[in-house]
Amino acid sequence: MTDTTFSTDSELAGNVLFYSQPEPLAAELHANLGVNPIENPYSFVAESNIVPLTVTEFSAAALAFPVIFMGEAKLPVAVMGIQQGQNLFVENGVYRPDAYVPAYVRRYPFVFANDPSKQRLLLCIDRAAPFVVEG
Repeated sequence: MTDTTFSTDSELAGNVLFYSQPEPLAAELHANLGVNPIENPYSFVAESNIVPLTVTEFSAAALAFPVIFMGEAKLPVAVMGIQQGQNLFVENGVYRPDAYVPAYVRRYPFVFANDPSKQRLLLCIDRAAPFVVEG
């Protein structure tokens, strides 16, 4: 059986694009959370000119925008704008109907984080997401 507990005193480290308040999900603490649809679900990506991609997305993403490899790690990203703070594919918090929406964006407000104390991944939710609600 796997240990599904997490230590509340262990700190999640790192900076994850779009996430401002990630918390490890736990039934005891988050049983009443829900995700409500909103009019502008992609507002959080409206000012991001790049978004990470996975290899399996290359063919779909390349039909909509340039795919480049950034930094020493050669991280694949979709280029969504020429200038910083510019996303040409999101208007009023909604993606253009003909645009591919990368998996990194579709998974929001959920993300996996490393738990260095137990060497495992924790499923987290961004409590600051406007569509995450209690009740």
